Amino acid sequence: MQWGAEHHIAIVYVFVSLIAFLDGINNPIKNSLVPFIVSKEEILKANSFLNTLDQFIKLSAWPIGSLIVSAGSPFLLIHITLLFYIVSSILMFLLPIQEHTKKNTVQDKGLKNFLLSIRLGWEYTWRNVHAKSISFMSFFEGIGNGVWISAILYIYVKEQLHVGEEWWGYINSVFFGGMVIGGLLSVTFSQSVEKNQQFFVLFGPFCIAIVTLLFGTTTHGALALLYSALYGIIEQWKVICLQTIFAKKCPDGRAASCFFRAGSH
Repeated sequence: MQWGAEHHIAIVYVFVSLIAFLDGINNPIKNSLVPFIVSKEEILKANSFLNTLDQFIKLSAWPIGSLIVSAGSPFLLIHITLLFYIVSSILMFLLPIQEHTKKNTVQDKGLKNFLLSIRLGWEYTWRNVHAKSISFMSFFEGIGNGVWISAILYIYVKEQLHVGEEWWGYINSVFFGGMVIGGLLSVTFSQSVEKNQQFFVLFGPFCIAIVTLLFGTTTHGALALLYSALYGIIEQWKVICLQTIFAKKCPDGRAASCFFRAGSH
């Protein structure tokens, strides 16, 4: 954009798509590292802590990012983001990862091994009943989550709630706040959540569907905020339970291929 790309909006879209694509690779790999760092008994608590921290950062980033843009410029915010990405990458390389691979497995490097890893991941997902069922569920949920995208919420705030544009930010902030609350509850009651994780995975989507329906039909701003918070809490519980099930059911060498990234606003 500093080189005049704003006059060629298609170039901006290409870079935005590339960022989203790489981000979609980064998040599953980040999640799959958890079983290599903590013991099997601590996976759910670790996932709860990481997801809570992630949502807390997103919650605080909204107002902080706005302040940086208003006090400086969008370019300053992009440069700060780039700096954080570099620091994050360096810290990821410093993690003490101990991969458990079979002795007779040939650890080839390069494109051939990368494509083989993708094929094995898809084959395992199709054969494993847990991975296949959750993948189908996540696919249809991803379609349903489209109603929560920012563009639709922006129109929803103006046409349905008849309130100011700032309520679009309120709804997003409350959603991330709900995910923080859900993560904190999962950490506090990790044993209870782990015992009932199948319940959260099976009935979570139904609860989310009901909350979404209530959210879409209400005309009161306060109720919209309440439903958005409830959606965040339930979504966080479901995501944590899914990540834990994947971490325990998938073989270590294929864990990265089994993890997914849950949708958000």
